[in-house]
Amino acid sequence: MSQEYFSAIANSGLLGFYENDKIPAISVHHFGLYGTQWRPELGIRSAKSDMQNAQSGYVHELYPGTVTESRIMPQGSSAKQLENDVKWIAQFYIIPNRFYFADPYSLALNGPTSINLESRFEVSGTALQCFLCPDPWGKLAMVMVFGTDAPSSTMWETAFDVVIPVLDEISFKYDQPLPIAHSIIVGVPSGVVYTYQFALPNEVTISIGSEIDLKESFVETRDAKALYREAISSNNPFHKFLTFWKVYENVVALRTEWRQKHRKADNKKTKEIIPSGFSFKGYEGLSFDKVRQKMEKSKRHAIAHGGLKDSAPLTSSAFDKIQDVGTSVPVIQYMAKIILENFEATLRGIKH
Repeated sequence: MSQEYFSAIANSGLLGFYENDKIPAISVHHFGLYGTQWRPELGIRSAKSDMQNAQSGYVHELYPGTVTESRIMPQGSSAKQLENDVKWIAQFYIIPNRFYFADPYSLALNGPTSINLESRFEVSGTALQCFLCPDPWGKLAMVMVFGTDAPSSTMWETAFDVVIPVLDEISFKYDQPLPIAHSIIVGVPSGVVYTYQFALPNEVTISIGSEIDLKESFVETRDAKALYREAISSNNPFHKFLTFWKVYENVVALRTEWRQKHRKADNKKTKEIIPSGFSFKGYEGLSFDKVRQKMEKSKRHAIAHGGLKDSAPLTSSAFDKIQDVGTSVPVIQYMAKIILENFEATLRGIKH
């Protein structure tokens, strides 16, 4: 292994914790076998407060559901050092590895896969060097890609487009579920760690005095709320988008029926206009119905249907498709949230 790769691996934490440049032999041994560390004694690393968002300040400024790239800088390093990175290592974990900034809200396998893998396995026919990596129990747990002389500006796109066909092929061939629990990219030689995931939700507190009273709930919105929980609990952008769309669609139908029955205006406590902000770029200032018209064919139909006459389906087969749908999720999530709140405000007015 070259010095630049070793420096990156050591700086990023892929060799675990060590002091005074004394790297434990077990760390090197684990990396050699598994490409990472699967040692419980390393604990859980969470960089929520330190994750610098590469596009918009910090993660907490983003609307929930926003896909964001964040970076964790090694101690003592500076952003200037990133300019020297011309290579990278990408790791896609199939089961969560809590030491490598696993997304705590990701739906993922809670146990090992059913694919036995005795040792690192190099996949043939890929654009970049790609390895299947086992865990200490001999099960497939991670896929690793070496980005040699691949531009860092397109590293996520390049890495995803190498890994996705590999996982798709294995999943189809052996009938195995292979979700990506979380992923990181390590810059070489800096050792900076990049993550790509949905922005974490804001922390809330439920305590005595909090208002959770099912007597104040409505039978009419039970389906919409069930769909909303399903959508917000998913980390698959395609499932997330389509399910939030169903929330919006469901409430629009309910509200139309209510208007016809009562012959009066409903309560819109919040304007049904997309607000400004990084999470809503491209849709700011548009009415919900304008957004629906804009997304219905290009997003909703393309996700829901496998074959359209005049457009290709939107699937996870390529990074640009994942990114396209992922950046639309916060928009449809906001629409689902507001229209449901508005409709319940209307129902509450009738109830009281």
